[in-house]
Amino acid sequence: MEMAQGLVALLIIIGVIILVYKYRKKIELQKSEKRKAIIQSKANEVKGYFDLVNREKKLPTIDTYIMLKKDEVGYLQDSVRLFELRAARKSTRGGGAVRVAKGVYIGGTSGISRSFDELREIDSGRLILTNQRIIFDGNNNTRDIKLDKIISVAEYIDGIEIAIEGKAKSQTYIGMSNPYLWKTLIYYIRQIPESGELPTADIEAKLDQQLV
Repeated sequence: MEMAQGLVALLIIIGVIILVYKYRKKIELQKSEKRKAIIQSKANEVKGYFDLVNREKKLPTIDTYIMLKKDEVGYLQDSVRLFELRAARKSTRGGGAVRVAKGVYIGGTSGISRSFDELREIDSGRLILTNQRIIFDGNNNTRDIKLDKIISVAEYIDGIEIAIEGKAKSQTYIGMSNPYLWKTLIYYIRQIPESGELPTADIEAKLDQQLV
């Protein structure tokens, strides 16, 4: 009797484990499909933007709330949060110690302290893209990145990471409405010569490469 009850309990446990596994897989699939749908929607926005560029033969400009330089025009502006890698440490207490008072231990082995970099939010403000630079106007500081100093731009579903010449650490901006448009437009502007003539290369092909 006890063996039969044990077998039933085991089958119930196995059944619960299977149900939990299937539920987690379903949730993961839903998240993956939702992510793909979001990315596709943002990609369609980028293609729509450059369809307009092709028709109008110029980049749409915006009015920025900051004063721009001579011959400087604005293209994008978003509210964002600025993240950077900052050094951090994590300590683990050794085993075998005896607590004798609050926060006081004696005996045991010595602990280990490890250093690592973590992505930390350091400011929030507005990010502006112009034909000359990227400007971050934050609550605590201002950043000014010349476009010809940008080494690379990595896009995420909710932000971009910018690597800058001469800077050991990249800058990550989270919160813009369409990070894919930011990345694509940054690369696109870099191709425009001083004459201001728009590139005649196939925009669709370049978009397909960048949105993969």
